[in-house]
Amino acid sequence: MKLNLKVPNIALFNTAKALTVYDKLATKYVDAITSTFQASIISKAPTGGSGRLKNSIKTKRKKYTGIVYPSVKYAEFVERGRRAGRMPPSKRLVNWLKRSRKGRNRFQALKARYPRITYKSAAYLVARAIGKHGTRPTWFWSKGEAQALPVVNALKMSFYREYVKGLKK
Repeated sequence: MKLNLKVPNIALFNTAKALTVYDKLATKYVDAITSTFQASIISKAPTGGSGRLKNSIKTKRKKYTGIVYPSVKYAEFVERGRRAGRMPPSKRLVNWLKRSRKGRNRFQALKARYPRITYKSAAYLVARAIGKHGTRPTWFWSKGEAQALPVVNALKMSFYREYVKGLKK
């Protein structure tokens, strides 16, 4: 799950001048657009217990292409949810039960009902419930993209205007 942004090439007559103007503007606007998308997606990402998902959304630039991506593997499951079916691995859920506020609350509720329960047993019960019912999607990535789109379109238009103005100089 990543978002690639590319500033389009424009056919020109004076290529030397065009390339210098393009180089100067493209890096500026690619950085602006990727940081806009990143901020928007971060604002829509659920905090969870540790905030790892919000902190994992990174940007990277390769010449004229900007990339916004999450560095945690579970971001796709938070975005799209998980269908009912197989149980997820309970090893990861042990850490979730210990670290996150929601996980600690879930463990305390299980502890009240079953006083001798361990984290491993609680993780199994949570994994079984997820396998039976699945998880709801949050669509944080899609909502963040949609929120940033008007700003990004305005940035693209100002890029084109500045580019044409730079060519006329």
